[in-house]
Formats: sequence, structure tokens, C-alpha cells
Amino acid sequence: PAPASREPAPGAGLEASATAIPPPFAPLSGWEHGVWSDGTVMLVADFFGVTLYCREGQAGRSPEGVRDFAGLAASGQGERFVAAGVGEEGGVVIWREGRWHKTRAPTVDDDELIAVAVDDAGAVYAAGQRRALYVARGDDWSVHRYPAELKGEVAAAVWLGGGELLLVGSDGLALRFMDGAFSRSARVPAEVTESLTHAWSSPGGDLWLAGDGELLRVRPDGALSRRRPPIFGKLSGLSGVHTEEGDVVAVSAQSEVVLFDGVSFSRVDGDYSFPEGIYLDGAGEVLYLAHRDGLRRLAVNHPKIVPQGLPAGATCPLPSRPQDAEWRAELERNELIEPVERPVLEEVKPGKPTPRQSMPIGRIALGVASGAVPAEPGAEPGRGAAFALDVGVGGTLGLAKYVSIWPEIGYAYSRLPNGANHLFLVGIGPLFGSKMAAVGVLPRFALGGSENLFGVGVRTGLVGSFLLDMIAVEVAHQWLHADQREIHEVRTMISINGVPLLLAASLARIFSGGRRGLFRRRR
Repeated sequence: PAPASREPAPGAGLEASATAIPPPFAPLSGWEHGVWSDGTVMLVADFFGVTLYCREGQAGRSPEGVRDFAGLAASGQGERFVAAGVGEEGGVVIWREGRWHKTRAPTVDDDELIAVAVDDAGAVYAAGQRRALYVARGDDWSVHRYPAELKGEVAAAVWLGGGELLLVGSDGLALRFMDGAFSRSARVPAEVTESLTHAWSSPGGDLWLAGDGELLRVRPDGALSRRRPPIFGKLSGLSGVHTEEGDVVAVSAQSEVVLFDGVSFSRVDGDYSFPEGIYLDGAGEVLYLAHRDGLRRLAVNHPKIVPQGLPAGATCPLPSRPQDAEWRAELERNELIEPVERPVLEEVKPGKPTPRQSMPIGRIALGVASGAVPAEPGAEPGRGAAFALDVGVGGTLGLAKYVSIWPEIGYAYSRLPNGANHLFLVGIGPLFGSKMAAVGVLPRFALGGSENLFGVGVRTGLVGSFLLDMIAVEVAHQWLHADQREIHEVRTMISINGVPLLLAASLARIFSGGRRGLFRRRR
């Protein structure tokens, strides 16, 4: 359903105090996809649009027509405030001159907008995922294609100041855009080769990056340090605050958010799951989290974060809204749950890479066998092709991140010119690749034959294994020595691993039985 209207209330602009602790941003209901803030204003994106609102309760909703927002950013104060959000099919919403504008970036080659940044002059930089950077200055757009040799895809954009925009992405992508030209960014060391998903530039000069399960910190002199947050899953958000004692950053993953102060990690308590965007508010000791249940406020209580007023001159670009009873009641309904304790979490030290998964295998393979069988020793072989069947039991055993071994015993059937052939197979071979796709060689000892031809031999197969070893493709050559004859066979097979399917069916049966029992008890 479309979100409820969040129209601004009439009134005059309200300037923030430089000394008073500002009121918190009000929580929002509905599925929120992202959040951005500079402490004075906040941008919150859901599937249908972007809401700009201030601490006093004012709100301004972007026009309809742009959906599924991938990035938010803003810059400036008062009349010079500019905000932007990028969505699907090149859609862009821009706040400038006191109101929202809807436009569309001139994307090329079906490029998808993935991130956005706003510079000090109010120019909007909409980053395409693969093709180009699209820059809006007022109503004018310019297109800057990425270098032809660019590898990887863009994931995040951050304005570094001094006329420099930084784009980061997969496979260590770190691209600088300055004076209309691209170059390899010197702010990200060349030794960073993992995929980067988020970036935050601290006012203190440090650059923070979220990588493949690691938090990276780049000092102004280029010194790089890595820490692995004690949370599970891909890092989904990064935010930070600069204090007199240094930076404090927040990172989120599947169902957790932790703070890092340069020394240790501490968990942010609260009832939340699958955060899609976070903002660490240094003015109020609060972390704002956007997820499927709305925008939530979580207390952080970190000793380095001291509540303080907003910078002098910080103003809300929206008309003021009195803190009426309804708005205050909404805040009271969403009071912060103070954590019982603030334990320091031990850092997960980088260790040996996680081995490729181990998977039991009980497979059935169907295919075609083409063979050559001499009728008599030394005679010209008879040739033919027919249906082939393999049944195997074994498993893949992970040894290293991209290496596993595949032991197997099994039975093979084919019908060649000498009749039906039945073989017993046993072997072991290596696999190289990820859990989603791997290739390897599987040599096997073969014993058996037809009713009147019994022999021994070897089958050697080139194997491709896919989707957690659930599907495999094999092209194999089989040689069998039987009664002084050389029998050659080429088999092309495709197989399905039935073990995961049986486990899934068993769990589904157990789960469905448990649900029925629960419903019976309720009735």
C-alpha cells in the first residue's frame, strides 16, 4: 500500500540553536529502504518516494513517479540546501529552491542508477552501476562515461570535498571524478581488491569503507587498517560521527548493528532485523535505522559521543511545525529502550578462509553413451549410441576456500553393441571453484561389463558442479579391458543431487505438521 501522506505544516522557518540539545527526529512507520542525514535534516526513502523532514516535525514528500530508491544525499543549508534521491529506470528527485523536482537522468545502455552525491555547489552526481556518471547542474544534465577499461560495478558514491568525487564498487573499484575526468583514486590503496559496498568520509580526514565482511579505515596519509566486525552477513550500512576523541562508526549487517571507536566493537541493542540504512546521530546519542518496520531510534550511549547542539546557522529548509500534542505522543510511543549493559565485543580476527562447503551427494545422472566394442579380439569395433544411467553416493569435502574433493562410489548402466553393460565405479577427484559453480576432474576405477564380457578399466570425467553441488554436468571417457578387447565409451551426463531435496522436504513436512498442531491448540 502507498504510504500515508506526510505534508508540511504551514509556518515560518526555524533556526536551530547551537547550544540546546535538538529534539529527535520522529520515527516513521512503513517499510523504509534508506536514510541519510547531516544532523539538521533527514531523508528517508521508501519504495514510493523520499520524505525530507526536520527535527521539529516538518515533512515534505517527493512527487510520485519515481520508485525503488537506491541512494540518497544532500548538501548545503537554508536556501542553498540541495537533496537528491535516485531510483529505478533513471528516475531522480531533487530538492532545491524550497521544493521537490522530479526528473530523469539521460542513462545510456540501460544503465541503472545505484548511488548519488551532492557537492558544495549543489550539483547532483547520479552514479550508474556500469556505464556512466550523470551530473545535474540545475536543469542541465551531462553524461561522463566510465573508462573503457573499468572492471567491476559501482556500489557507492561519496563527495570528498575539494572538487573530488569518489566512486567505489566491486573488485576494489575506486574511481576519482574531478574536473570532468576519471582516474584511479589515490585515497584508496591499491592493495584493496575486495568489493566495497559503502563509504563514509569523516570530517577528521579518515575514509571509512565497508568491504567483504570487513571495515576498512584509510588515513589521510594512505595508511590502511582492517577490522572484522563481529556480525553475521554482508555489511548493509555504514555511518559515522566525528568527535573530539576520534571517529565512531556504525556498521550493520543481517540483523545486527555494532559501533566501532577505533579500538573495540560494541553492539547496538534493540528490536530490529534486516536494516537497509542507518544514520548515527552524534547530536542525540541515537542511531536511526531504516528497515521493513519503519524508521526506528536506537540508543547508543557511547562514551565518545556527547550530546550537543547543531552547528550555528543550521536551518531547516521546510516551514516550521509546532510540536503539537499528536507529534509529541508519537515520540512517546516510540521511546528508546535503554540497553541493560554495553558489553565490549571481541573482534573477529581474520583467520584461514572458510573452506568451500561440504555436501552429501546421492545423485542420479541421465545422458547418452557413445561406444566402440569389437565383436572379436582384434576385429573392427561395432559402434553405437544409447541411453546411459549413473547412480552415485558420496559427497564434496571442502579443503580450502575454492577447493574441495569429491569421493564417490556408484553404479553405471549403458547399452552398447555388445548389449547391456553394468559397471561398479569408485573414485575421487578435486573440484575448484565457489559454492555456486566449480569444475574438476573425477577419475574412477571401473569393474564390470556385459553378460559375456567382463573387465576392468578407468573412467575419467570433466565435471562441472553448480548451485551448492545440487546440479552436475559431466563429459567422461571410459576405457574397459575385457576378454582381450579394448572397449571405449564417451558419456555425456547431467545429474541432480537428491539429498538436499529430501532434507528440504523433510523439514517442510515437520514444519507444516508443527503449524497444524499449533492451530489446533489455538482453536
